[in-house]
Amino acid sequence: MRRVDPVAEVSKARETSEAVGAIEAARVRDEGYAPLSGDMISALEARGNACADWSRVKVARGFDPRAVEGSSFAGDCRLGVFGGPVSLGQGVRLPSGVFGSTLVDATVADGALVKDVRLLARAHVGEGAVVFDVGELAGRTGTSFACGRAVPLGNEAGGREVALYPEITASVAARVALDRSDTGLQSAYREAVEHYVEALSSDHSVVGPGARILHAGALRGVILGPGAVVDGALMIEDTCILSAADDPTEVSSGAVVIHSILQWGARATTGAVIDSSAILEHASAIRSAKLTDCLLGPCSLVEKGEAVSALLGPLVMQRHQSLLIATAWPEGRGSVAAGALVGANHTGRAGDQEMRAGEGLFFGLGCRVKLPSDLSRAPYTIVTGDGPLPPQRMDFPFSLVRGASAALVEEARAALRRPVTHEILPGWVLAESPYTLVRNAWKHESRYTARRQPLGHEPTPDPSRPAILALIQDARDRLHNAAARQLHTGADINGLGACIMTEAARREAIAAYTFTLVHRSLLGLWNRIRLCHSLEDVRATVECGKPEESDAAWAFHRAVLVEERPGAHVRNLLEELLDMQDRFSRAVEASKRKDDTRGARVIDDYASAHVAAGDDLHVRRTRERTESLEADITKLLERLPAKGPKIATTEGGQG
Repeated sequence: MRRVDPVAEVSKARETSEAVGAIEAARVRDEGYAPLSGDMISALEARGNACADWSRVKVARGFDPRAVEGSSFAGDCRLGVFGGPVSLGQGVRLPSGVFGSTLVDATVADGALVKDVRLLARAHVGEGAVVFDVGELAGRTGTSFACGRAVPLGNEAGGREVALYPEITASVAARVALDRSDTGLQSAYREAVEHYVEALSSDHSVVGPGARILHAGALRGVILGPGAVVDGALMIEDTCILSAADDPTEVSSGAVVIHSILQWGARATTGAVIDSSAILEHASAIRSAKLTDCLLGPCSLVEKGEAVSALLGPLVMQRHQSLLIATAWPEGRGSVAAGALVGANHTGRAGDQEMRAGEGLFFGLGCRVKLPSDLSRAPYTIVTGDGPLPPQRMDFPFSLVRGASAALVEEARAALRRPVTHEILPGWVLAESPYTLVRNAWKHESRYTARRQPLGHEPTPDPSRPAILALIQDARDRLHNAAARQLHTGADINGLGACIMTEAARREAIAAYTFTLVHRSLLGLWNRIRLCHSLEDVRATVECGKPEESDAAWAFHRAVLVEERPGAHVRNLLEELLDMQDRFSRAVEASKRKDDTRGARVIDDYASAHVAAGDDLHVRRTRERTESLEADITKLLERLPAKGPKIATTEGGQG
């Protein structure tokens, strides 16, 4: 995850804050407004309007009393110029104005529509906005719209609180929640957020230009950004909703949102209940989802499920009925299947345990993960639903964690003299399901639509990133250095946690990790030299023993190649890359074909309703990329001499 300075991020956000700007713009000013004339008052009363003191109602130049009907006014009210049409959506347009509503200390700006609102109090309705068929839209004394609200992320019982602010990111939240030993940072962050609270606090609600509030219950202490849509929401309170006309945020269809922040393009709909949480850019909570004390990262989704005290990064999919409690998952990009239960095993004591989830984790159908648990160094691991997974730390990426077979359980009981429930197959995803890699790469790339919060690296599980490759390398080395034995546990191989591993699984994992480490580093070599214009450029690039500090990826790939293929010529390395890429492409298709074989064996007309592996989109894309890579490398090989150049093995040049 991109490392950030939370204090600087808060300060920058406060200086450019859309929410603070909205509050400043909505402050009541008499400039541009004038008292009602006697004729205007008579015209208003003739249209069924009432006010105990008309002197406190002021209007903009060009105000037409015919655009106000059947309404009552109290306190200081400001009315703009009405009459032109305004859109309610779905092709419905009505004249702007104020109709059948009660206004108390409220402002309705030019071109806005307020109709059938039982109470509009201490609120500013921006230009062209709509408030239609609403119970209450009111200010809330002393509110800061959830800015400064301390949310216990990663631990229900507290200790990892993060103060929210409107533009908060998963990176900021992760740094504050998980770096508690830096007391200076914690103090400075709280102070920075407190300054933001001071700038944002207001007794008035604000509806931004072009926003629409339709058929809603009660809204108290809210900021709605431009273009935001509230349609059929039951209640929104003490909440900041950032929005843009071309990137609207939505709260609708029975949703309840309190003490929370919703960012651009976010959605809370179809009965979702959001309490003391932040829903980041283009994230969604739908179909009775429940979020309490959570941060939901960009382009993530909670559907039907429940999350409590969870820090969820980008592209997390929690579909169906499932549960996440006290989970810190800042890198996200994972999934939670139906029936999965992560956390909540208090065993009669305080609910103060924690879960650290690694990037791309998949919690399978009905899996149960007991706390405390740390899988942060096991990215893209699959946890099946074979009984409760005991508390543990697991440090093997791209693994399969499954219930041990009856025979293996008995074997472990005899050898270890203790019960064992789960088996780990390190690197299983790399060896047996490479289709998962290419499918997830496409899925994540297509789903990540956030524009304001970059991921910091490609939104794919392609293990070419040095951070992922380093975990693979470390896991491979720990397995390689272990002595052969029938069964392995965390006592002899660090990072196996509470699981057991067979000797066969160890050997297969070493092969899978090594293949991936070399394959991806060879791709790194190709990406380094493919843009070279001459053999001299190639030689200068690969014979430079000390890459630029800015090119950390190449430095890592070069170090791997020096260790794994010492003294190899570039020609030999590129020829090996062609072979490995071809093997990878064929493995992708083979892993997908397993579905075809199993499906046809179970479902009579399976082939008629499913795309065959050879025609699958992701299989074809992998094949096409392999063919393109082969063509490009072949062209370069025609220009390379048979004996050079070599990858430098020292900082000064070739070794």
